[in-house]
Amino acid sequence: MGKTTSLAEAKARSAKSEPAAAETAKKKNRRSLKLFLIGAGAILATLTFITQAQRMQDIRAEREALESQLLERQNQTQRLERMIQYSQTDAYVERMALKQFGMIKEGEILFYAEPETGELITAPVPEDSPTSASTDTDED
Repeated sequence: MGKTTSLAEAKARSAKSEPAAAETAKKKNRRSLKLFLIGAGAILATLTFITQAQRMQDIRAEREALESQLLERQNQTQRLERMIQYSQTDAYVERMALKQFGMIKEGEILFYAEPETGELITAPVPEDSPTSASTDTDED
């Protein structure tokens, strides 16, 4: 009966080891699942980091472009403000009168080109000419 006892013992041991084996398999599955989730989380975190880094780089480039545009607009505004100030001076009014209306100062000589030949012609303007910029009048 020694064999029976050992067979019974073997059955008892195998009955005890089956739950232990099942428990070990469950632990391995849990460990594998944990490692998979940690790996997936690490991959997701890396992809998120790379995406955010690219987005930050794009935003920096856009910010630099906008700052450049702002500086350009500020320079343009300053230039226009100087032009406005200059347009309110007597020097500007005199310059525009001379340029746009062909007026000349007293004692100056008007030069112009002959349309057909291109020859340069000078014509002194009489002092009582309406094209004179002078406002002096001699009334006695």
